[in-house]
Amino acid sequence: MFRGCGEFLDIKMLDHIIVAGETGDMFSMKSEGMMPSFHRKD
Repeated sequence: MFRGCGEFLDIKMLDHIIVAGETGDMFSMKSEGMMPSFHRKD
């Protein structure tokens, strides 16, 4: 849903980061290869 809204507004989602509350552990979907790569079109 959010990705569709972002595309409608021409906003690209570059990463999605999850931070664990108590431990502070972080998970980056981009680092894990779960997000597509976007290249700027100038």
